[in-house]
Amino acid sequence: KDSFMQYFVVEAKQDIDIIRLNKAFKELLSVQDILRATFKGNKQFIRNISSLDYIVEDLSINGDINNIIKENIAQSINKLSLEKGHLIEAKLINKKYLIFVIHHLIIDGVSWNILLSNLTTLYNNGHIKRPYPYYKYIASTKEVSSKFLETTKVKFEEINNEIEECNFSPSKVIFEEMPSYYIKDNPYYLSMQEYLILSLLRA
Repeated sequence: KDSFMQYFVVEAKQDIDIIRLNKAFKELLSVQDILRATFKGNKQFIRNISSLDYIVEDLSINGDINNIIKENIAQSINKLSLEKGHLIEAKLINKKYLIFVIHHLIIDGVSWNILLSNLTTLYNNGHIKRPYPYYKYIASTKEVSSKFLETTKVKFEEINNEIEECNFSPSKVIFEEMPSYYIKDNPYYLSMQEYLILSLLRA
């Protein structure tokens, strides 16, 4: 089960103010949409900040700190639930040790650095910019790709028409077996790369 979870433990150099920490954490949740994500079936939903119950739990525990951290990580892993949409657990132990346990669907190795850096900035009364929404990035990428493919298609049609108007035909077969990277049923023995070069020259 914990193969789908990731956790991170930070030891602070000085005591952490839980009120400031929770304020920074809430602001981080409002800026980073993915941290508010929940999943139903194969669909992802981004929840409103007001519907979340995520807080950093403040704990004071006596004993061996290494065992305490291990036990709290295990407890947090067991609390996470994809079905219930509870994907983040955060705890502050003895005002020194900050534990995050997050489902792998909304965090990865690179994201941890961003999360902790942003949280530190907000805790120190700094400001962070809202990242460009991922769903908008996907939509714009699809739009650009669609336009590029349509333009490329038109260029290829123009090239084919010009070649046909030349009434050019090869004098002999150069390849007994057509390589796989050549266009099927292509009487001019032009590869896709050669078509692209012609397209660029034409443009």
